[in-house]
Amino acid sequence: MIHLDRTHDSPRRSRFAVATITLAIAAVSACSGGAGRATTTTTTTAMVLAPHPSDVTPVSVPDGFVVPDTRTAVLLPVKGKRPGSPAPPLFGGTARLGGTVSGPDGPVGGATVRVERVVGDRVASTNVATADDGTFAVSGLLGGHFRVRAWLRPSLASTQAAATFLAAAGGRADLEIRLSRFDGRQLQAVLDSAEPRVGEPVTLRALYTQQSVDENGIVTGEGIPGTQVRVELDGGFRLDGDPTTTTGRDGIATWRLVCTREGQHAATVSTQDLSTRVTLPGCGPRAPTTTTPTGIDVPDFPIGEEFSVPHSGVLPAGTYRTFLRGCATSYQVYVDGRWQEERRTATGPTIELSTPARDFRPASGTDGCRYQRVT
Repeated sequence: MIHLDRTHDSPRRSRFAVATITLAIAAVSACSGGAGRATTTTTTTAMVLAPHPSDVTPVSVPDGFVVPDTRTAVLLPVKGKRPGSPAPPLFGGTARLGGTVSGPDGPVGGATVRVERVVGDRVASTNVATADDGTFAVSGLLGGHFRVRAWLRPSLASTQAAATFLAAAGGRADLEIRLSRFDGRQLQAVLDSAEPRVGEPVTLRALYTQQSVDENGIVTGEGIPGTQVRVELDGGFRLDGDPTTTTGRDGIATWRLVCTREGQHAATVSTQDLSTRVTLPGCGPRAPTTTTPTGIDVPDFPIGEEFSVPHSGVLPAGTYRTFLRGCATSYQVYVDGRWQEERRTATGPTIELSTPARDFRPASGTDGCRYQRVT
């Protein structure tokens, strides 16, 4: 039987009541003679904690409330990021690595030489400077795989690292590292569309840069602003605007072109001191035109206008292009006088619409695209 004992309540009422449980256990023992049986009863008392009745607060449930069934819910894994592995040891052995560094004008003194010991995907490195005659040496190295490159700011750098292997006990290697000069200017140009069509407006961009070598020996190009750049077309494209324009703060100049005939075409881009000829992507046929169906309101959405997904409004037939990678879009189309229930999905860089569409959403597992109408 169970007794509730409240004699232990303190002035600060306990959140629990003490329940005393008494168990009666009957044990049967046989007499040695087997003629009779004796029965003994053992009483055991146990103390357990139960919520105090006065501590229970009723919770009101709104009318119509239904507890959701979560028995089939799937918990998505939480992706963690493994902490970076420490760099492997570099020194503490008897190996030696040395060599010479030379450039277009002979030995290069004062160059920075970076020596890296590679263990799996981990790298340990140290920098040393070359002597006036271009020589360098690093002693006390552990054995293993090594790669070495060198540079001298602001214009000399090695384009490839030299690789070698040192034996663990007394390994020796001497390398010859050749530096190239990077102090010139570069002019590059590219069309923003890989598949232009006849009648489709596209953008041609030119980048005018000054080469230099940064503090880590990486060759970089810094845009040169305020420079006049001119474009000349071979006739397959029409230029909308002035053929001469000026580079912006990033060293980029832009022109608006329209393809006039199918096939491969080219353009020549030039500054006062440089000129480059660019082969443009081949122009495809003009996109088919469609008539606007009746029964729905299709707003005006001119070529060149942009929209971001999600987008619930109606868009007219045409070609819409995105320059984002890894995104995809689903949408509804208007066919045979009604909106189709089955959604279509565009996974490539363009959405080709031969009829109006609406309710543009990011496809499952992708981010929203941003599109520009090009035809």
